Amino acid sequence: MMLSPKEFKKHLIETAISILWDQWEKLGAWIGPGERFKFYSDPEAAVVFSGYFSRYEKRLQKISEEWISANKEHLNTVRLKRMSKELSNEYGITVPTKLKIEVTGKSKFSKFIRELDVLLPENLLPRLRLLFGCSTKAEVIFHLLTAGNSNSNQIAKERFLNQKAVFIELNKLARAGLLIEKTVGRERIFSISPNFVSVLPKPISSNSVSWVLLSAAFMVERCLSDDYLDDEYLIFSTFNDFRKTLASMLNKAMECNVSLKQESAQGFYSSVVDYWICLTKKATGR
Repeated sequence: MMLSPKEFKKHLIETAISILWDQWEKLGAWIGPGERFKFYSDPEAAVVFSGYFSRYEKRLQKISEEWISANKEHLNTVRLKRMSKELSNEYGITVPTKLKIEVTGKSKFSKFIRELDVLLPENLLPRLRLLFGCSTKAEVIFHLLTAGNSNSNQIAKERFLNQKAVFIELNKLARAGLLIEKTVGRERIFSISPNFVSVLPKPISSNSVSWVLLSAAFMVERCLSDDYLDDEYLIFSTFNDFRKTLASMLNKAMECNVSLKQESAQGFYSSVVDYWICLTKKATGR
């Protein structure tokens, strides 16, 4: 049975908040996340989307601020700012100003945050940052390790990075023999060399928590406005207006065996709901 717009909005918000609690627990917060999700930790996504979803769960703001105070060295501030800017400029999602926290100065002790365990499989990105710093290089290696063969444009878009900076790091890593480069038409495709990948942790997932949370925030903000939540026709039309954007977001978030090519507006809305439910079930292993 298809969820009504009101039911779907409630489900999106509740799931996004559960994912954020799970992210903060992986990153060292003294909390019980409740439900476990098969996502790698992503500090910038946790901060940005805690800012957005704090309007529904105010405790997310406190955890975010405490974690930043205790873990500045694990936060890529350049990516954080770029992610926040892209959310606003490209997707119309604005993080509340009061949550744009300064990340300068020394880290502070917090009774709410334990030491981040970089050896946890889910904390692959913080582990790479320990090796390579909070750098584009660490982001590039993380993406190639978890998502596989990619070009500079794909990595930059999916990781909220500067394309030129990504391209420079790919060239450096290839010259150092850590990547394999293959030309397909006019594209340069890169992958991690077998010798290099053997010393890195084995990937546990290819799913992207940043795009899962972005999909949820976009649908809540742009498609399921309280102003016309009782008018299913307008809701279906709005989803249909954002057809390409939603399909792209959901495909980047996680692969699900649900078609997003239904012709009617109601059919597309129904397929988006089915895709999201499939996504959340796969993410929890249910």
